[in-house]
Amino acid sequence: MTNKSLEEKIEDYTKTINLNPDDHMAYVDRAIAYYCLLDMDKALADFNKSIEINPNECSAYFNRSSVYFALGNLQEALADLDKTLELKPNFTTAYFNRGLFLLKNNYLEDAIADFSKVIELDSNDIDAYANRGKAYLSLQNFDKAIVDFNKVVELNPTDAYIYGSCGYAHLQKGEIQEALSCYTQAIKVEPKYSQAYYSRGYIYFMNGQWEAAIENLTRVIELAPNTYPPAYEYRGKAYIRLGELEKALNDYSKAVELNPINVNAYIQIGNIYGYMENAKEAVAIFSKVIEMATQSAIGYCNRGAFNFLLGEYDQAIEDLTTAILLDPKDPDNYVNRASAYIAKKKKIEAITDLEKSLELDDNPRIREQLNSLR
Repeated sequence: MTNKSLEEKIEDYTKTINLNPDDHMAYVDRAIAYYCLLDMDKALADFNKSIEINPNECSAYFNRSSVYFALGNLQEALADLDKTLELKPNFTTAYFNRGLFLLKNNYLEDAIADFSKVIELDSNDIDAYANRGKAYLSLQNFDKAIVDFNKVVELNPTDAYIYGSCGYAHLQKGEIQEALSCYTQAIKVEPKYSQAYYSRGYIYFMNGQWEAAIENLTRVIELAPNTYPPAYEYRGKAYIRLGELEKALNDYSKAVELNPINVNAYIQIGNIYGYMENAKEAVAIFSKVIEMATQSAIGYCNRGAFNFLLGEYDQAIEDLTTAILLDPKDPDNYVNRASAYIAKKKKIEAITDLEKSLELDDNPRIREQLNSLR
């Protein structure tokens, strides 16, 4: 209904009220029109007047609850729905609305009770199953959530987003094939469902199916290029696994463009430069990491390692010493500093670092290196 039509209805209801000021339903109807025009103050005033005239008018309480909820007055909204159900005990829409209000405010058990009542009164209410499933999902009761979502798609096989929710529940249970099946069905129903592609891409990535991961994550990026920054990162990691470093670098560069404080993405960019044997660029990136996260042990560790490759042994030792202070239990920090000490012909310091590394991780290769120094 257009705003003009609503305004015309308001004029008609106002005429009715002028002719009969005690017509409580005219106030209800005018209040609903005001609500549709988002004029909450006038809507509330009319609902209040209707209730003043007739305190037992169920529709006034029921519709006023929506005004209160829109105004952020949850308790008043719930009180109106309680009164509605007192006047009309089997009013399924009142139970449903109360369930929605409770769900949106994280009163999950109470929401489930209301949606269950709706289902008791109408066993084919799709929305009640869907929202009860969402409440179960929030409570991490994945089995019950799946039962409800399956009921929804039994009643309506074309709801892509419920397939997506069901896939998420299966994924949380570690049921990978079932999750994949749900996401695939969601995509079949809605070919532009970017979240389903993202979730399916994530599963393929975690399974080491790099090409399939890239295919799905590429589709996510085509559909919603700025909505899923992690899609660039997962695709970038998949490209690294396949040795396609330029593509990986492009993806991580996009990730930091979307989120300039994404330290992990900068770390991966630094690593990619390392794989490309571009130690100078790697040092510059890890300097950026340290600038952004001054307590980043991995930032100092990696910058130290690449400074070593550049022959900057003193700087490498300084970086790796800081890395050890930040993370004294990482054996790689000691091994890398030992290499710098060896380059500086500081045998005693190198032996000390290799011994410390072996205390943390008895690596045969490092033990052999240590024995060769003694």
